[in-house]
Amino acid sequence: MLYAKTQYFTQLNPPKMAGERPKRPLSAYMLWLNENREQIKKDNPGSKVTDIAKRGDHPI
Repeated sequence: MLYAKTQYFTQLNPPKMAGERPKRPLSAYMLWLNENREQIKKDNPGSKVTDIAKRGDHPI
């Protein structure tokens, strides 16, 4: 019975595709990192994107 109700509901209201859903807001860390990314790049030339993200979390 429950399966039939769930199946009926999904037929009436199909799940939204990924492009149709609203995006989540950026976290406080991502907002801060976006503001400070250029300075971190200047302090660490030649770093990869992943290294920049790590150094933003734990500055050396």
